[in-house]
Parts: sequence; C-alpha cells; structure tokens
Amino acid sequence: MTRAELVAAMARAIQKRAEMLDPDVTWNEWVPEATAALAAIESAGGVVVPREATPAMVDAHFQAHNDAETFFADVPDVWRAMLAASPLAKEPSP
Repeated sequence: MTRAELVAAMARAIQKRAEMLDPDVTWNEWVPEATAALAAIESAGGVVVPREATPAMVDAHFQAHNDAETFFADVPDVWRAMLAASPLAKEPSP
C-alpha cells in the first residue's frame, strides 16, 4: 500500500461514517480530512508503516549496517533508514 492508497482508504472510511449525514458525498471529497488525519499522526511524532517490513525496508536495514562506521550499526540510524524506505513514508520536501 502506498501513501496515496492509505489516504484513499482513510477517506473511504470517513465517507462511510459520514454517509448517514450526506449520502451524495463521495470518498474523494474526504481526501483533505484523511490527509489532515495522517498529518496529525506525523506531527505528533508517529508514523504509519506496513505491519511487515517490505523488501525495500529490509534492504535499507542491511545498507544502514553496511554504512555504519563500527561493527555495530546505531539502532536509531537503522530504524530511520527502514522507516524512510517504507512505501508509506512521507515524501521528502523539495
């Protein structure tokens, strides 16, 4: 699942709950609310990641270990690398 697919799933869930108020509103109209909910999680220091590490996340884990200056990689560095490799990771700012 990509970040866009997650936002769409969240928007559909919001729409389903709001359907009783206005059945003519489609899920696409709830994308701003879903995006805001995801942003609120991130601004509180949270992240949304897959339940299981993806191949890219596993590769990032090993790459962080290879890039470490000592035999033992710094756990926060490995964690950040894996989170950045998640398909749900926030897009970097230009």
